[in-house]
Amino acid sequence: MTADTWTTIAAVAAVLIAAVALFYSRRSTQAAVDQAKIQRQASADAAQPAVWADVRGDDVTGILLVLAVGNSGPAIATRARITIDPPLPSIPELRKRAEDAQRRLAAGITLPPGRIITWPLGQGFNLLKGDGPQKHTFTISAEGPDGPLPQRTFTLDLADWRGALPRPSGSPAVLRPSRN
Repeated sequence: MTADTWTTIAAVAAVLIAAVALFYSRRSTQAAVDQAKIQRQASADAAQPAVWADVRGDDVTGILLVLAVGNSGPAIATRARITIDPPLPSIPELRKRAEDAQRRLAAGITLPPGRIITWPLGQGFNLLKGDGPQKHTFTISAEGPDGPLPQRTFTLDLADWRGALPRPSGSPAVLRPSRN
């Protein structure tokens, strides 16, 4: 082999090595760009309101079931709408309050950060009579500082409460994770 042949082989090898390096460099750069997008989105999402709704045991009595709505996020939620289909049951003495609450929530409310609002529905033993499911579909929509939040829908079956012993959240029977 001549010196020119070795030079040509070395040049071809250098070009191949450069091409492979360029390929992996572009992949690495694209991965970094994708990661930056994910981090920006996570940061934006963390600054949005987190609107939720639930049926819970009352913290004071431990006997009443309440409709609870809140905002666990760091920003104000405006036009927070929560529809419940079919409407939640209530005892006769609280029916107007429960109906008014569900109507108000369907029309939309404002929820500052950390706000939790509850409306009594009645004693669990009066609301959870009979057999079979008691399913209610919750649909939650709201707006945050950056515009509308994605709508969420879930089904809550009150029958899951049957036989449960509600406890106020301050009760020693409630286990909480360590905050170390």
